[in-house]
Amino acid sequence: MLQRRQSGDELMVSLRAGLADFQGANDAAYREALHAWAGALWRVMAPHGPALSPLKEIERNLGGTEMTTIGEANMRRYREKLLQQGVEQGMEQGLEQGLEQGRADAFERLHREAASSLDPATAERVSKLIDGLH
Repeated sequence: MLQRRQSGDELMVSLRAGLADFQGANDAAYREALHAWAGALWRVMAPHGPALSPLKEIERNLGGTEMTTIGEANMRRYREKLLQQGVEQGMEQGLEQGLEQGRADAFERLHREAASSLDPATAERVSKLIDGLH
């Protein structure tokens, strides 16, 4: 259940559900193992983000109140910041690649037109000039 989660929020929902299902005194080892597993996944999701909240703090919040811990709030802000940076970086890279590809296509088209419409010697000289612009 935990390993399929894509975000810190989803991970916390699954962790809380797992902890809520095993609240008995004999289930303490299971809850600790589940928390440790969730902590390992949490570190993979945000290696530079805040640590997972302690087990006792999460268990305290199982009583039906959906209080967000400082760690969860920090994780959410961290994830949103990374997402925004990724979008900005992707847009910038896309624009750069699009411009580079458009420029390369234009020069390739000029080479083809020169080769098809000029005699071979002139086409070769024109191609050298085009390459000098590139």
